[in-house]
Amino acid sequence: MNTEVRIYSRSLELQGIVDEYSSLIWIRRYQMPGEFELRTPYTPESKAIVKPGYIVQKYDGRAPSEAGVIEYLYMTEDEIIAKGRFLESYLDRRLIKETSYYSGEVEASLRRIITEMAAIPLLSLGESAELTETLRFQATYKPVLSIIEKACKSTALGFRIRPDFANRALYFEVYKGVDRTAEDSEKVIFSEKYDNLLNESYTYEDTNLKTKAYAVQTINDVRTVYEVGGGTGLDLREVLVSTSVDTQDRSAADIRASMITQAERALDARTINESFTFATDAESPFTYRVDYDIGDQVLVKHSAWGIELELRISEIEEDYENGGREIVLTCGSTMPEIMDFEEG
Repeated sequence: MNTEVRIYSRSLELQGIVDEYSSLIWIRRYQMPGEFELRTPYTPESKAIVKPGYIVQKYDGRAPSEAGVIEYLYMTEDEIIAKGRFLESYLDRRLIKETSYYSGEVEASLRRIITEMAAIPLLSLGESAELTETLRFQATYKPVLSIIEKACKSTALGFRIRPDFANRALYFEVYKGVDRTAEDSEKVIFSEKYDNLLNESYTYEDTNLKTKAYAVQTINDVRTVYEVGGGTGLDLREVLVSTSVDTQDRSAADIRASMITQAERALDARTINESFTFATDAESPFTYRVDYDIGDQVLVKHSAWGIELELRISEIEEDYENGGREIVLTCGSTMPEIMDFEEG
């Protein structure tokens, strides 16, 4: 039996239900907007409700945590294909204007961005998760979506725009996935032992890796170099860090600490990237959206390949076709982002 697909107007008024569709691809992401693709037979009824800018909800009986915006429409005499990104894509329509500085807790900074940008209809702040991750950064006429994505990737946080169709409201929320690998938690393990790895693939990339950073400061033609990290031979990978430190009325020790902090952050963002993608049974032995969900940290073990990793679920693709469902997980961090920031 197909999952129900509901279509809403831009003002979140229900327009109708797509009773029949040949396929639905629903891709959830932790640190950027998800995507969807809906294929449905052409009928006058479906044509009347599947329109650009309308909202698509995959209804499964739960309170919705996401919905998509139709951004692409293709129509023939036999079929309608609608594609788009999740509601977070609305943030791609706004800019952070003038030069703005953000310091302290990331969640508070991102909530401030939402309140200061040009308003998006129906959107307000959801309840704070009171997250304590911190970051300093600045932005000048940058897309809001891009800055929020970078800030979340820099701090392992996720974000969403959650729809409330009953009250016709949208809520911006920052959240953090649950660590399902800790000793005191209910561990979630994907491995050959549990027979919950299907069509698996593994990716390793170290082109971004740096092991030693140099932060350079020049005052009155006097250059000072601060070094962080190390390595020898082919294991030494060096990088020069672009820094911006306000030196006015600051001690030498304080300036040095700021420069070293910037160099350390640069190395943190230039790491080895590993990801593991696989299909899995959504119910056994761990139940999707009960035992694990998008953003959670899980254990991935593949003894034949000699792999045992703790990875965050960065993407979940749900494929609905012929009355069935397939779940495909991508575990592993996306390429870390380096924020523009100024110590002050």
